[in-house]
Amino acid sequence: MPHPVGAYEHEFTGEEADAFYRVEDVTGHAPDIAGFTLVADLPELGRPLGFNSFSVTCTAGGEVSAAEYEDLPGEVFGGLFEILMECSVPEGAAFLTVTMEHAGETVVFSGPM
Repeated sequence: MPHPVGAYEHEFTGEEADAFYRVEDVTGHAPDIAGFTLVADLPELGRPLGFNSFSVTCTAGGEVSAAEYEDLPGEVFGGLFEILMECSVPEGAAFLTVTMEHAGETVVFSGPM
């Protein structure tokens, strides 16, 4: 996911730096709970990147639920972050889609549970 480099919009350099996100360690914590780790590898942008416009939803078995998580970083100046998350899923669901929205961009991850 590309982000402009610079402290303020009027100071953006025209250069972009990529933030990388991935979903790891998808497991069934219980028959109706999927757990996973969202890994965010964020670049140095010359300004903080906030998580105030961050949301994650899960889709499994035709049902959509909001992800629950703790210890979300506030504003960061880059780095590697691992965020443990859980979603409600229908019992027996075999496939999970995780949709993440951050800083005006959307990323979708899909795979077996």
